[in-house]
Amino acid sequence: MANKKLLLGMLVIAFVSGMTVVRCKDEPSPPPPTFPPAKGKLTINGLDSFNDKYVYLQGVVDNSVVLLGFTNTTGSSADIAYNLVKISGGKAEVPLYTVQVSTSSKYSASYVAYSGNDTLSAMSIIILSESSLKESNASTAIMSNLGMKMFRSGTFSNGNMAVDWGTIAGTWTPNGGSPIQLTANEWVGGNIISSSGEQWFTFTATASTQYIHVGFGTLTNLNVQIYDSSGNTAGGSVNLYSSTRYTSRSVTSDQKYYIKVWPSMGSGTYQIAFNTSSAVPSGGGIWTPSGASPIQLTANEWAGGNISSSGGEQWFTFTATASTQYIHVSFDTLKDLNVQIYDSNGDTTGSSTNLYSSTRYTSRSVTSGQKYYIKVWPYTGSGTYQIAFNTSNAAPSGGGTWTPNGGSLTQLTANRWTGGNITSPSGEQWFAFTATASTQYIHVSYGTLIGLCVQLYDSNGKTAGSSASLYGSARYISRSVTSGQKYYIKVWPYLGSGTYQIAFSTSSASP
Repeated sequence: MANKKLLLGMLVIAFVSGMTVVRCKDEPSPPPPTFPPAKGKLTINGLDSFNDKYVYLQGVVDNSVVLLGFTNTTGSSADIAYNLVKISGGKAEVPLYTVQVSTSSKYSASYVAYSGNDTLSAMSIIILSESSLKESNASTAIMSNLGMKMFRSGTFSNGNMAVDWGTIAGTWTPNGGSPIQLTANEWVGGNIISSSGEQWFTFTATASTQYIHVGFGTLTNLNVQIYDSSGNTAGGSVNLYSSTRYTSRSVTSDQKYYIKVWPSMGSGTYQIAFNTSSAVPSGGGIWTPSGASPIQLTANEWAGGNISSSGGEQWFTFTATASTQYIHVSFDTLKDLNVQIYDSNGDTTGSSTNLYSSTRYTSRSVTSGQKYYIKVWPYTGSGTYQIAFNTSNAAPSGGGTWTPNGGSLTQLTANRWTGGNITSPSGEQWFAFTATASTQYIHVSYGTLIGLCVQLYDSNGKTAGSSASLYGSARYISRSVTSGQKYYIKVWPYLGSGTYQIAFSTSSASP
């Protein structure tokens, strides 16, 4: 009923504005029609952004009485701006009249100054520009408004009421009244099952500017449109796709808004969130590598990898524990590979990195608490390797699968001598030990071989310090290591060949 009465109000004002009076050619012009002085008014505050614009009111009280807001209806009926209240100082005081269709030739008799104490059923406040009023008819001007709000509560006191534009909330709801509620900085899943489908969300603004973020799942190209609680669009629609994943809108804090989402192409799943920043809310994104089953990584723990062909790839995933993460690899039969980091929206985080030889880690700036993916593929060859992540350029303990000399090694035990024998000047021999402290001493005792070289390697195949020549009274070296990790010692003749002994300990004193 209220909507019908509002429509009647629009028809009445259009009718009155276009009415003319027919008279004989030589009759003197009649005096301007009298218009009843106002008794009540609607005071609208909070209109600072609309100064020098005009206000048009139409409403219904007690579900039956039509209210309109004018100054008067004298003057040029073609220029209806003459009859509307101009906003000044962020405020408008609009006289109110009820409409009574009259058979009188004096159209002013159709209006009665309002002074009631009725309950409001509905009231539309419409902001209009002078240019649109002068260039358009009434209905067109109203459709091209600068702002429109409707409220449905309040009681007049002798025809008077005051409202604030900024706190008026409409009652319009889309999609049959069942939009999905959003909470600031929290992701919500969406699913549109057909290319012609749509989905609606709602949120209460927490600031004067709000950012709408999306995370793509199987739907990777979509449109969003924001509406206020009166059903008016807040800006134009925006296409979000690829790396374009958010849009922002100026809104009124604490007011309710609605988001319409529909595919630009295709259909499927996605995520949506809102906040006060262009930075993506934490924990968002539902992208996963196509056709892949990423292996979960845990901070500071090594995981094995195996790529069976030179054209293959492997995926891993981890949740960032800090703002900078280091990705470490340990070579086995695959000794040259590439890594690329992706976030949970499918965007690359930095460029790809080639890891080989002594280059065994890379770092990336990330967002703590968010999920990331690592793509690994061979630069050359194929085979096995290990991978890990942490917050340091130091490799996690216990890692590495590299073994030298085809795996033919002699195991050493702390503080115990082990015999060695190199049968030719170009030969070599390998030993392995597990570090028992942060500094380890490598001792030798000469037999028929009286001069030799030693080089220490970690379990990633990386040298731990430089090689050293031992001969004469030089019979030990020391190296900084990581306790609990495995190390390898390469021994080869400085000159000649023959027998010797080797041991490791935590002291420069010989075992």
